[in-house]
Amino acid sequence: MIYFLMALAVVIIIIALMYLRKMFFQPSSEKTFQKTSSTDSIFSHCPVCNTGLGPGQNIRSKIFTSAASDSDKLCYVYGCPSCFPQVKEGIKRECPVCHKPLPSDSYLLSRIFYKTKSGKPHVIINGCPNCNKH
Repeated sequence: MIYFLMALAVVIIIIALMYLRKMFFQPSSEKTFQKTSSTDSIFSHCPVCNTGLGPGQNIRSKIFTSAASDSDKLCYVYGCPSCFPQVKEGIKRECPVCHKPLPSDSYLLSRIFYKTKSGKPHVIINGCPNCNKH
């Protein structure tokens, strides 16, 4: 009988520790993307030039609507204020997929998903027009 009570106590302690870990030590999700309608930054870093974005800086992008799918849409990512429309001195635009230089008038092809658990948009970069022939 005493072993049963000890086992029950261990199980209760484990459940309590799991609950406390979930409540207080849950890792914060990476804040990579935020809603595009807000004035905050969309990305933490520009995917084109890898420059860190400050408050109020946004990525220039174009989202194409499609009647076929509401969950994902095609998106062109042009860059941040440092690399689009004019590239600032010392900034290098490059495709994150093929690592080739990206011309100043080019863009990255990506997919944007709205049906995520957090409710925030999720963007997957597929590459530049040279490496991703869709």
